[in-house]
Amino acid sequence: MAINSTDANIERLLRNIDHARGKDYILALGEWTDYISSSDPSTGDVLADMLLSTPVSNRKRIEALVLGLLERPCHRARKKLEELLLLSGAQGLKHEDILEALGVLGNPASIPVLAQACGFDDEYGHFRTKIAWALGRMGTPLAEAVLEQLMKSALPNVVWAAREALGNIRQTSGASDD
Repeated sequence: MAINSTDANIERLLRNIDHARGKDYILALGEWTDYISSSDPSTGDVLADMLLSTPVSNRKRIEALVLGLLERPCHRARKKLEELLLLSGAQGLKHEDILEALGVLGNPASIPVLAQACGFDDEYGHFRTKIAWALGRMGTPLAEAVLEQLMKSALPNVVWAAREALGNIRQTSGASDD
């Protein structure tokens, strides 16, 4: 199979990220995000393929691909993103970016994984606020049920995020009922 210029550019940029350290890593990520944001929307398919074939141990590459999928979403990446979310704590991955990518996809099939992730150790509630945001984008009765559970949190920021997400769901569903 021939490699097109998009694939070659993405691979070159990912190699730069893989080998960069310190300030060079920040510069490589900047170059990556600039390229992805100016790329064709179909780039999401290339990113999904690369994410699916990247071992979980390659944290830098996974994080870069997840960031790319935020800009160029691709639904084929959903299952891998869910797997990465459940492994994120053990593998030291940035679960917030993974949650955001799942929220951008907005696929209700991710709700059971998001509900499971609500049980992760999250002392300050930042993780669960991201879960609330993702669930709010899905807008199903199951998402509402999980958000109702998040409303019972002892952390005010989690309660606020769940309330906002529920309000958005109900506002959107009420607007479509008219």
